[in-house]
Amino acid sequence: MNPSEAESAPKVARMVRCARKLSGLTQKEVCSNLRISQSYLSKIENGINVPSVVFWAEFCQLTGVNMDSVINGYLDDMTFSQVESGRISSGIEIPQRYSYLRSMKIRGLNTLIFFAKNLMGNDGFEKTVTEMGIDPDYFCNYDNQLNINFLTDFLQKIKKSATEASVDTNNIFALVKQESIHGNFAKKLFSDNDPISLIKRLVRNAKKYESNFSYEILDESKNKLVFSLTPEGHLAEFKKNFSDNEDVFLSYLSKDYLNSFIVDKSSAAINESAQENSRRTIEVQC
Repeated sequence: MNPSEAESAPKVARMVRCARKLSGLTQKEVCSNLRISQSYLSKIENGINVPSVVFWAEFCQLTGVNMDSVINGYLDDMTFSQVESGRISSGIEIPQRYSYLRSMKIRGLNTLIFFAKNLMGNDGFEKTVTEMGIDPDYFCNYDNQLNINFLTDFLQKIKKSATEASVDTNNIFALVKQESIHGNFAKKLFSDNDPISLIKRLVRNAKKYESNFSYEILDESKNKLVFSLTPEGHLAEFKKNFSDNEDVFLSYLSKDYLNSFIVDKSSAAINESAQENSRRTIEVQC
């Protein structure tokens, strides 16, 4: 492999493994369909070789994944989040603790995941989730989901690692404008620089991130947006395990998260108020 191929090999390997598992295919079945040797496929999945263009085209046709996924480094059909249970998802088994009442897309968890990768390094992140019983390949598919237990446990591991490294977690939302966090939705999300329009797109596409809350736009104008968040019933199952300062992560549209999208904060204001039945209202003015 040349230096460029050697650099891309791990990402390609991850995409091939993830797509194969998502399709429910074994290595043997892929090899039979594509008329290749298992040794050839194994070397690709282990980052020893990079696939030919012909292999990748035929593999994508077999598995139904987008050919651009190997460039992006993730799989993403932008499906809407629905609460799920069951131990097997995308051909990968998930521990019971994290599999029932799954309501958070990997896209919705990516702010924490990207922060963790910067903090721990990619190897450290993969070691952490492996110790939690989750195949790191599971995080390559932005449509995959995990539950609130994963969120709370993962937050604790991030905080522990940050404390040991003397890293401030107050800037945990600093990467929210990084397009790869949002996957294929990024092009639409960042289609213009108007913060009100951007936040409106986030609210209207909340289900691409999580299904913990029901969102409703109450008032909108050129310089103002008011919307409500009403918690869904499944949150009661996990609420007892969540501290007040972690509550902000249940909704990806928290005040701190939204504020990170606003460049000119001198002329902006984000106010949050509590309503009846745990309903909250957020008003954004820019």
